Amino acid sequence: MAQFLKFKKKHGMANSCRIADDEAINNYRDKLPASLIAEWIESGWCAYSHGLVWIVNPKELTPTVKEWLGTSSQAIPFARSAFGHLFLWDEEGASLLDPQYGTLAKIVNNMEVVFDYVLCRKQYLEDVLDITLFQKALKNLGSLEWDECYGFEPAIALGGSGTLDTLKKMKMREHLNILAQLIDEAE
Repeated sequence: MAQFLKFKKKHGMANSCRIADDEAINNYRDKLPASLIAEWIESGWCAYSHGLVWIVNPKELTPTVKEWLGTSSQAIPFARSAFGHLFLWDEEGASLLDPQYGTLAKIVNNMEVVFDYVLCRKQYLEDVLDITLFQKALKNLGSLEWDECYGFEPAIALGGSGTLDTLKKMKMREHLNILAQLIDEAE
């Protein structure tokens, strides 16, 4: 059964897919909603909208989440944006960690709503994920690999302007870990 149909209609075919291995599927089966696990089985970990949104392997980003939220955090990263926003899942549902400003915002406690409503809303894509800046970055800097994001240099936390001319392609985990050190604690 296909998952997140509205999301896929809005964001197009998956690309840059990597197969979700059995170990990850079995490890997260009881920790993440069944709809997300079904998506992993069907499509793997993929990019959508030319890399604006990515479904990710949680194992690869969990150390980064702990860097931001502390080692006791049980939040599981399940998606991310081209700018390194991390979508997290825990016992309360989904949250968004914005690494540019160090904010953590509760979204909703239903995975289908995250994909088929929140990530399809024009206002959310513009105001939170900055789709307009993403489209310009994609044109100027090219597409991202699964382990890259667009980052500002200098970082907004260091007084950077956060404009197109300050964007660079960066290794995502390293970039997010540096931002975690610049921003005391996610609020």
